[in-house]
Amino acid sequence: MSVDATLADHVIHAIYSAAGAPEKWPDALQLVAESFDGAGAVLVFARSEQPFAVVTSPSLAAAGRAFHEGWLDRDLRGDRTWRLFREGQEVVTDRHVCSPDEIASATFYTDFLVPRGMGWFMATEVSPEPDVLVAVSIQRAKSIGPFTDDELKRFPTFGQHIEQALRLTVQLMRSEVVNLALGDALNRLSCGVVLLDAKGRVCFSNGCAVEMLGSGLVLPEGQLRLTGANTGSFGGMVPERPGGPIVLSGTTPDRPYVAYLLPMPGRNASAAEDIFGTATTMVLVFDTAGTAGADPTVVRDVFGLTLGEARIATQIGLGMGPGAAAQALGISEATARTVLKRIFSKVGVSRQSELTALLARLARLGPELR
Repeated sequence: MSVDATLADHVIHAIYSAAGAPEKWPDALQLVAESFDGAGAVLVFARSEQPFAVVTSPSLAAAGRAFHEGWLDRDLRGDRTWRLFREGQEVVTDRHVCSPDEIASATFYTDFLVPRGMGWFMATEVSPEPDVLVAVSIQRAKSIGPFTDDELKRFPTFGQHIEQALRLTVQLMRSEVVNLALGDALNRLSCGVVLLDAKGRVCFSNGCAVEMLGSGLVLPEGQLRLTGANTGSFGGMVPERPGGPIVLSGTTPDRPYVAYLLPMPGRNASAAEDIFGTATTMVLVFDTAGTAGADPTVVRDVFGLTLGEARIATQIGLGMGPGAAAQALGISEATARTVLKRIFSKVGVSRQSELTALLARLARLGPELR
């Protein structure tokens, strides 16, 4: 099955509409699921792989309640899926975590999934921050058949948009401002927020962004511009890779900022009625000072790794060997060494010392890496 381009645009629009309005996530997830002939979709927030929050599409609301009331401990797929994410796998489906016999006869499939219109799943990790694990999964009816290799390849593109939108949602949830008007909520966030119109002119900037201006960001003639390696107006531009960061030098070499650009769907309001009415792009700016080494989510985005690979790379960047990195991440040393070889190939280095030096540069200066 191929996703129609118009449908894909409609789904992506819904995803970004949910960024600043968490109550819209269930309907956005439903559209994502339908793009892959799914019965519904689930967004799972976890710490140490133990779920602490779950958002389901409307079609799976009853199944979600039944799962937590009687099937959570009999889930064959959850822990196995998180383990594969830790080992660097980007997309997981049934055949990666269950044997054919389990899929055919395990009670989790036969008594829970199939009677509720499910039977197959695919999942990808969409964690916008390293300390909050988030995965999105699509559930599909057993009668339709398993997810194909082509679908597994396409799913991460939707995942990247979900992850990008979640950068704002997680900030709102963490700051406990989801019930405020969006303008008031953005002003209370601990990250910089700047809204741009289609010409790159600033419509709004919160207090944190104002404090940051002059370091990696300037506002000449009312347009947001980057200093350092990236010069020129954003102009409403969205990176080719959803979620890709722009790494900025701060006032000192060891104080980098990381900026992410989110498209803003139309809010159906004039500028007179809504200060966001003319905004087409939101810029989120994070201060990475005080973090130990490079942020795994930034490492992932800059070098095109999976988050699992980026976590291993970051541990190596802190001076750990493969054994210590494996122990810290809860994987085997053999797996860590296998993933490390894959990281070397993707990043373009041949030894640990080169990777460590590269990540040290990212943590300090960043812009020359873009």
